[in-house]
Amino acid sequence: MSDLLSQLRRRSTWWFSIACIYHTVLAIACIAGLARVNAPGILPEPANVTATQLWLNSALLGSLGSLLYFSRKAYVYLITDKVGRLHTEALKAAAPAEIPSVDTALDVISAKINGYILYLFMRPLAGVVIGPLLVMTILAGLSTVGRGEVSPSAISPTGIILVLVLSFVAGYKSSDMFDHFSKMGTKLIGKADA
Repeated sequence: MSDLLSQLRRRSTWWFSIACIYHTVLAIACIAGLARVNAPGILPEPANVTATQLWLNSALLGSLGSLLYFSRKAYVYLITDKVGRLHTEALKAAAPAEIPSVDTALDVISAKINGYILYLFMRPLAGVVIGPLLVMTILAGLSTVGRGEVSPSAISPTGIILVLVLSFVAGYKSSDMFDHFSKMGTKLIGKADA
């Protein structure tokens, strides 16, 4: 039992460390992408932003925000002994003194760790979606209110900076944003079914 748990701890520590490295590499790639899209400066002059630059900047900033959040989450898993806490929870849930329950507890821990690892590797990619989704929502709002053609030039220079900052924040809080969208979708589908 102890050997299996220590083996599971080593494996999860290795994967959480790999997740941190993966996030760092992707964050560097996002920063390089931002530099490339906005050459020669990091941010373009707001009055000269093209549609492509707006979409790419929002995607890259959303992704960067998401990567920073999930890098921190992977780091916290490493320093707080997530496996040990899961082990304690699983043993409390299992009936005492039953050998099958100990194996079941290890299976539960292993499944949860695999889920955390998959979550840490895949969820940061959601930031690529959330930034442009925010821009699309803002442009749709402008189109509805203005009843005219909407392009990045319809957004003021201050508005473009605000959109880019909100793209980063939305990426950082992408988990909360997707939870909110899920609740909204459930409400809409529930109303449509009625």
